[in-house]
Amino acid sequence: MLRLKSIQVLLVNLFSQKSPKGLGVNSDYSQHGFLQGGFFDFSENSQILKRNGIKGYESHIGVVLPYSCSLIRPHTQKKYIDVIFGQPIPEEKINNNHLHGKSPYTLIMNIEGLGYYRFVIEDREFISFSCLCSIKGSGQLSADANLVLTAWVAKYFRRRALPDVFMGRVKKGYGKLFDLVSKKHKSANNGDLYRSIDGVYIKLKPPFEELTAGEDYQFELLFLVKPSDYHNWEGGADELVRNKINQIFKDADGARLTDVIIESMDAYTISDLDGFDLIDMDYISNREKESLAES
Repeated sequence: MLRLKSIQVLLVNLFSQKSPKGLGVNSDYSQHGFLQGGFFDFSENSQILKRNGIKGYESHIGVVLPYSCSLIRPHTQKKYIDVIFGQPIPEEKINNNHLHGKSPYTLIMNIEGLGYYRFVIEDREFISFSCLCSIKGSGQLSADANLVLTAWVAKYFRRRALPDVFMGRVKKGYGKLFDLVSKKHKSANNGDLYRSIDGVYIKLKPPFEELTAGEDYQFELLFLVKPSDYHNWEGGADELVRNKINQIFKDADGARLTDVIIESMDAYTISDLDGFDLIDMDYISNREKESLAES
């Protein structure tokens, strides 16, 4: 069976922005320059956009969302292209909760050479292919910025919403868990804890029901560690972390943490994750990448 790391490598290669040789492309469109992450200024193209029913984004830029292969290859070419619009925002008005993809509804990101822009998940429009071919582009997001934006949009549709009652019972513990994973936590040769972790998963029982008073949830937490760092978790470091996490959730009334599992990600297959849901912590990695880029 394919291991998780093998699947990740396969997907990265499959969805690479480079167009494989030998596959036909729409030469007119590829020369035009709009690939995934390409953007345009609404005001510079307002007349043609308004003629196509796109209005209300006078101060915005529009960013093309679909994979480049679905744009330039005739056999996958779409009639309408999904575009998200973003508006410039002064630095003094930035809400930190909207940075790095933390919020599923609003994203504020720094676009190189332009400054900070605010994207709202509802500000998406389908623009006809012919219209997009007729407007003037302004630039291309960097690879990192494009990944943050497209992953944030995808997360809105794929994220798993846990029961409100459960989240209410573990709210304080969840906050402390995020702090533990995101802050510098030295343990033996472990380095920063969050840099060693590839994903945090939860298995909830019952998984969907909104329980009433007197009914308890049970949940497990699974930490998958990067294979290159897993040896640092042996010799007691893993037990130290387990104890910290158990302490975090010990006072969660009506929600009992039954197990904390710490394993190397290359030891797990897709079937091993059956019943587990990934806890979204992408914004922690995004924040770290931006900090390193600025330093």
